[in-house]
Amino acid sequence: MPFPTSNWGQPNWSDLYTALPLGSGMQLGMTEILFDGSFVQFLQFVATTAANKACTVSGNATAYTVTPTSAAEQLVQCVNDRCGGGLGGTIVSVAANDYAWGTIRGISYPLVAASAAANKFVVSSSTSGTLAVYTAGTDIQGNIYNTVVVGGSAAASPCLIV
Repeated sequence: MPFPTSNWGQPNWSDLYTALPLGSGMQLGMTEILFDGSFVQFLQFVATTAANKACTVSGNATAYTVTPTSAAEQLVQCVNDRCGGGLGGTIVSVAANDYAWGTIRGISYPLVAASAAANKFVVSSSTSGTLAVYTAGTDIQGNIYNTVVVGGSAAASPCLIV
């Protein structure tokens, strides 16, 4: 069974594909559960997506294509925080139309806006791929929980997607 490998000590960028890996058993949209209980999904990134950017569905939801969020009130489909260079490696950008795993549930590290408080829900914002603090009664999708205070600029922050 295919499995997301780059964060677990495999060769550099082994989870980044420029084409669907035919014959590997991997299928676009397949979901795997990691040892920490996080869910990841194999997706096509239709726009260049920097490390840790939050992404939304691009086009038909069953096409499993995503692009960085770009406005408030967008559904966050995944976070580009699994594509990297081996154990302890740096998370990398995914080029337009490439394929990679994105975190869809569990522990993730999305970009969170500057000065976001700890223990708050976060949602998409008008800043590309960056999440901001949820406003009760106005924002949709209150299911991403920021766990630490973000400093003076947007940064990857440990969050729980529930």
